[in-house]
Amino acid sequence: MKTLRFLLLLGVGAVLAAVVSDYIDTREANLRVRVIPPDRIPSNLNTQSGNWQWSQSVSGNRAIQIVAGAYRQANESSGLELDDVELRIFHDDRGTYDLIQTAAALFDTAAEQLHSDVDVVITLGIPAGSTADPSSHPTRIHSSGITFESKTSICRTENYTEYEFKGGRGSSTGAYYDPNRRFFRMESSVSIEHFSTGAGRPAARVHAGRLTHYEDEQRLEFDGGVDLERGLEKLTAERAVVYLAGGAARRVEAWRASGSNAQPTRTVTYSSDYLDVLLSEHQALEKVSGLGSAQLESLSAGLRLQARGGRIDLNYRTTAPETAESLLETVQLRGKARVEERPLASKQVSARRLQADWIELQMAENGEDLETLLTHSRGRLDLLPAPDAGVRRHLEADRIRGLYTAGNRIEQLRASGKVEIESVAAGSREESTPPLKTWSENFEGLFSPETGSLRRIKQWSGFRFERGLRNGHAAEALFNTVSNEVELKNEAEVWDPSGTVRADVILLDENTGDYTARGGATSSFTESAPEKPAAADGNDLFTPGKPVFAGADEILSQGKTGALILSGDARLWQGQDRLEADNIEIRRADKNLRADRNVVHYLREKGTKASPPGPPGSDLVQIRSSAMNYDEDRGLVNYSGSVVFQRSNLTVRSDRLEAHLSAEGEGSQSRLDKAIASGNVNILEGRNQTESSRTAFGQTAEYLPGKSQVIVKGDPAHIKDGDRGRTEGRQLTYYLDDDRLLVQGGPDERARTLRRKRP
Repeated sequence: MKTLRFLLLLGVGAVLAAVVSDYIDTREANLRVRVIPPDRIPSNLNTQSGNWQWSQSVSGNRAIQIVAGAYRQANESSGLELDDVELRIFHDDRGTYDLIQTAAALFDTAAEQLHSDVDVVITLGIPAGSTADPSSHPTRIHSSGITFESKTSICRTENYTEYEFKGGRGSSTGAYYDPNRRFFRMESSVSIEHFSTGAGRPAARVHAGRLTHYEDEQRLEFDGGVDLERGLEKLTAERAVVYLAGGAARRVEAWRASGSNAQPTRTVTYSSDYLDVLLSEHQALEKVSGLGSAQLESLSAGLRLQARGGRIDLNYRTTAPETAESLLETVQLRGKARVEERPLASKQVSARRLQADWIELQMAENGEDLETLLTHSRGRLDLLPAPDAGVRRHLEADRIRGLYTAGNRIEQLRASGKVEIESVAAGSREESTPPLKTWSENFEGLFSPETGSLRRIKQWSGFRFERGLRNGHAAEALFNTVSNEVELKNEAEVWDPSGTVRADVILLDENTGDYTARGGATSSFTESAPEKPAAADGNDLFTPGKPVFAGADEILSQGKTGALILSGDARLWQGQDRLEADNIEIRRADKNLRADRNVVHYLREKGTKASPPGPPGSDLVQIRSSAMNYDEDRGLVNYSGSVVFQRSNLTVRSDRLEAHLSAEGEGSQSRLDKAIASGNVNILEGRNQTESSRTAFGQTAEYLPGKSQVIVKGDPAHIKDGDRGRTEGRQLTYYLDDDRLLVQGGPDERARTLRRKRP
């Protein structure tokens, strides 16, 4: 960005100033002839002679002198024809004089004009009494057709004129000088060349339609178009004005200006309706302002940067006053300002575009690299990926700040104040992949130094998001754009029409739709109910269409498969139905639920038609086991590993247990229809092992809550009863409601019914 320092200054500023100041430095501005009109020459002179002289003095001091090798005057003529003419104009206050030389001239005594049609040489600022060759003096003018008016001291020509001055040369067609008004003008086709004044500094060339110097006002005006070229720097303007102080340029104005600076590694172009340049007393840049359609572009091998606005201000700092070296410090863009970066070497980033009413660019110490890009008003930043290469993001905030590293590579992005972001996957349709919208008070983004793409995002303070029907909020959110994951931290919550999840931390996988909730995770979801249930339906573990609640140390939801995995102190409940375990896994696609380790399942059972409803919880059974597996299609729950089935005053222990579920009516919750225990079955009636308790043993046991029966089978099955002692049989049927026991023996043994003796 160092090349930005050439913005306009160069031609219309430092270069023109150097050219003009060197030119006028010798004494007077170009063709300055400050004289007192001479006395009228007698009009009746009619003679011819050689070595003719004429002079005029003021207050005893010689002011003007004309010397001619010969002169002639025709009869009745008011003109003197002079040969080998030298006109000296003395400046005693400075101890110098200006010398006008020509081979022939006509001095019209009536019009009081000296005119020469042949070549004229003007040398300015010759020391008084000098005998040196006038050609050795720095400022000389070559022209022809010059007219000098002795009354007004105005000097003019319409012919081609060349100028030689310290450090350069120039030319124009026509020139005009009025010493009384201290006004000098190069009439047309102005060309000025200023030679190099330092090691490695190229010559400067300026072309203009017209140049006017107002000496008293110390102002130079260039009209009719201005073109500047110095080395690889170029500038054009319709009109320019240079303001001088002590002969040095201090301010430059230009209209309809544009230019460029081409360096081996970077090219800068610029344009503006109006440009204003301020220079220090050492001709170093202080400030450059562009107003009206101001544009700036910097192009390097890896980056194209474009800046535009209603106004651009470039502020410089001087590093070495003696060399007039200045470095760009800041760039201010105002009025619908816009900065666009296009990383040309990146295959992932198409452009970064920042828009605001006020944008500032802060440069690094070297004045070449961009260090900070920020807004002083609410702005919008567009991060545009290469076609089909990533995610398109639009960010709006009250303040936006970009931090850059070496080589103008963006490293970090910060934003604050009502931050709003919309992210759209490249090539996606909103109906299939809706955009991700986020809100927060603060934002921070980190970029990849290799690709220039955004790789990590952090939003905090009131963060919330929306993607289609999914919403969420948290104190803080971290986006990993490489893995496409979102981490919500502290009081995180995510919800959609199917349910809600809350946790200390929620990790969302945008690739799959999965989420993982950790730390006091809770969730609620609703299993969809079929519009027209089939006859086999109604075997669900939880009632469809009503919310199911879950809790665990960690909850994992898999979007594609519909799986829900609860790990660590896992819990599922709906109404009084409740499932607890170390781990619970729901596979919706397979219509399956599994639980592992420390399983506790609370399940309501079917009631008998004859029995009246009991108090709340009286129909609950509790089943403990090491593992549980639920098959929705069959309405079957399998428990294994030290199974304990318990209801009111009945406890069944076994190696395995099958629980068959069915609904009592359409839309009602599934209830326990029957339970079958197998493997080392042990049944205890009553909650305490007392003499009145009844204990049964067998290979299998079937509990039928609808009939209030327990059927124990074995080879043989037996019951220990405090009243009856031991009872054996191939099948023992115990009726819980009336305390009957039906004993069935072998094929040849009749069934017996036993009743407990009432006290």
